[in-house]
Amino acid sequence: MRRFACLATQVPAIPVDLFRIAVGVLSLVWFAGNLSDAPDTLLSTAIIDHDLLARVFWFTRWGLFQPGTPDAVLLAAQAAGVVFSITLILGARPRLSAVLLYLLAVSTYRWRFLVMYVEDAFIHFLLLWTILLPIGKTFTLRGWLRHGSRSWSIWREACVPGFVVRALIGSVGLFYLASGLRKWTSPYWRSGFALFATLKLPVSRNPEFWSVEHQSWLQLMTWATLVLEPLMPVMFVLRRGHPLKGLLFLAALGLHVGIILTIRVPLANFGCLAVLLLVFRDEIVGANALPRVGTRLGWRERVAMVLLFTIGCAMLRGVPYIGEVHKPAYLALWLGGLAIEYRLFDWIDDANVAAEYELFERPVAGPPRRVPNERLFPPGNRSMLLQAYLHNLVWMPVPAGERAAIKDSIFAGFARRYVRRWGLDGSMMVMVSRQRCTPDNMELLRGHPSLLFEFKVANGQVELLRTDPSVRTATNRPALSVRRSWPGR
Repeated sequence: MRRFACLATQVPAIPVDLFRIAVGVLSLVWFAGNLSDAPDTLLSTAIIDHDLLARVFWFTRWGLFQPGTPDAVLLAAQAAGVVFSITLILGARPRLSAVLLYLLAVSTYRWRFLVMYVEDAFIHFLLLWTILLPIGKTFTLRGWLRHGSRSWSIWREACVPGFVVRALIGSVGLFYLASGLRKWTSPYWRSGFALFATLKLPVSRNPEFWSVEHQSWLQLMTWATLVLEPLMPVMFVLRRGHPLKGLLFLAALGLHVGIILTIRVPLANFGCLAVLLLVFRDEIVGANALPRVGTRLGWRERVAMVLLFTIGCAMLRGVPYIGEVHKPAYLALWLGGLAIEYRLFDWIDDANVAAEYELFERPVAGPPRRVPNERLFPPGNRSMLLQAYLHNLVWMPVPAGERAAIKDSIFAGFARRYVRRWGLDGSMMVMVSRQRCTPDNMELLRGHPSLLFEFKVANGQVELLRTDPSVRTATNRPALSVRRSWPGR
């Protein structure tokens, strides 16, 4: 291991603990959001059929939560995540806090695997690296109470081994490189149409805001992203004060702030910005902390080395001759709890489907009436992912023999949620108009309504009357775009 000793050169401790605090804040927001989403995704009232999920995706049972887990336990676990996030922020037993948070995060995403997306993936990825990082040297409540006003001067001089810091930066650099290069395989990205199509998806904060008039500058932004994203890792290896490092920082800041403002995946992008605290560690601290060369690699450094290598292998999917190595790499990462995708919006060409809904409640006595879509389909990314399954756009490969069962369970889950919250006297008919966002259909004017499904309540139970199995697609990722309809629109 002596050949890697130079990579263990010490780094200032302050940026490492600033990163720890940032991860704690992101974890706090994520677990608090889980509590908010719990009735629809975690508990026995969820739209998801957890028993079916555990049977179809048997590998998701490697976690704390199993079919039959009481709702009180599930809620307590998310509340514990909030508490441990606070202890991580305060630096109270930070490594133990990170371990417990990682265990809870992994168990949570596996429990609701059907609606896992980039926010879940990046949060538990950051928590895993936080376990390995040399955290807790600075910005701790205990240190402040012990040293008082002298804490800052002590913290400014503190250094920690730098191998894991550099390994984390390297893994994020691989993400940028893989995501950026794969976009070059996308005709939508190469033509400059990808950002417009993405912003018409429901993951956009305001999909109806974007129109043909915005395409000219969105095209320039698409091409800029295509060029700059794979160049981001260059910033990670440039010396302090290099002009290109500053320019790439501004590009990264613009990229992630732009995504935060327009796309509903803020936590992942704040997480990427948090990594920049480590990239610009010398700029943050200046020359106050003088690094020394470390000569030993402990168990955390060895684990980080293996983790970085395995992540690199997992990114080789599709590479000629050596791409098959990604399968054992994915398996190894899964066994360690890690499940993260290395593609971002390069699937936009063939997986963007716009769907406009119309809901009609047909009472036993009285005329049909329109009801707001939000009564049936709650807002949020997880609801969007579940809706995608109804249109046969799936987030991960689903066994062919189980697709109909999963689809019907989601139909029934949405129906039960509606009846539980709003009641139903008669039946509900859900119509949908589907179309793709393409360069010749940017305003989404070519949809034709058809039946999605119909349900009623019989003997206190929700009964599906009809479902529409017409749409079929081979894509493995959802890009469902929902244009919300209201009565009278």
